Amino acid sequence: MLDREGFIVSPEERLVISAFLESSACDKRNYPNGAQRRDRGIPQGTSVSLFLANLACWELDKGLERLGVGFSRYADDTLIWSDDYGKVVRSYYWIEESASRMGVPLNPTKSYGISLLSRIGQSSELNPKDDVNYLGYRISLNNISIAEKKVATIKARISFLAYQNLLQPLKRGIFNDKRLFSGVDLDYVTALQQIRFYLYGGLTEEKVAQYLSGKIGNLNFRGVMSYYPVVTDIEQLSRLDGWVRYVLRQALVLRQKLWATRGIPALPGPSADWIHKLDSLGVVLLPTGQEFNFSIPRLTLIHRAMRLAISRKGVMAVANPTSRYYPAG
Repeated sequence: MLDREGFIVSPEERLVISAFLESSACDKRNYPNGAQRRDRGIPQGTSVSLFLANLACWELDKGLERLGVGFSRYADDTLIWSDDYGKVVRSYYWIEESASRMGVPLNPTKSYGISLLSRIGQSSELNPKDDVNYLGYRISLNNISIAEKKVATIKARISFLAYQNLLQPLKRGIFNDKRLFSGVDLDYVTALQQIRFYLYGGLTEEKVAQYLSGKIGNLNFRGVMSYYPVVTDIEQLSRLDGWVRYVLRQALVLRQKLWATRGIPALPGPSADWIHKLDSLGVVLLPTGQEFNFSIPRLTLIHRAMRLAISRKGVMAVANPTSRYYPAG
């Protein structure tokens, strides 16, 4: 393929490719169930794996382009679409032919086959789908959303950060009441900082607000939302924001009960009954003399900033540089 398609490849690059392809398999004693020596296929997880997969599928991609269908392919994960049923059928046969030529068997149990993407509740003579999941996204006729599996991953991470900081030490009997004597619950401050870093990637509410107002001209997006730069489902993000508020409030309520058993009836905070006013908290002057923003991090806020950056500089201005190593999030 390198020779036939005229790729510009140096002798050093050919040497590296050959070294990966010809390297021996790991000794079978290192595998619990044994392993056969590899004599075909592309080694997984190497620095040239994706390049070799794209090279092997070069003719497949060109054939799909000639058929006039839309398609997206990441290694062997391929999504094809068209408003012409005949073109989709011909694409399937082309994939089958290409796989046979490459010596790669198709796995029908992993394929959903041909479906008609329709609106919710709409009947169809073909197998209808409301949406399709692809590379961490859920794509429908109305919206591009984060796939539910990835939403679960985001929720699990935020839940862990809240539990680790606010509840786990107390439940294990490991606690430091000095964290409460400074007039504010420093463990909650830490939990907010970690969740904010997870969602914003080092940005702050102040920086994002300045960018949205035009006071600063550029931001670097590195949080979890930078893996999903083309999401359009604002309702989904709003629900996630509500869920984050709920999780933090419930964790604080339980934390206060746990501290009450140790003689501290109320957690110190920026205002009276602050646990039930989390939505309205803002910048607070800590007893240390530092200011801290008690605003709960919002996916909708960082999404607004990302959409603005996309409109100015394109999607690659906000895409996380590691998102090329699918799966993300």
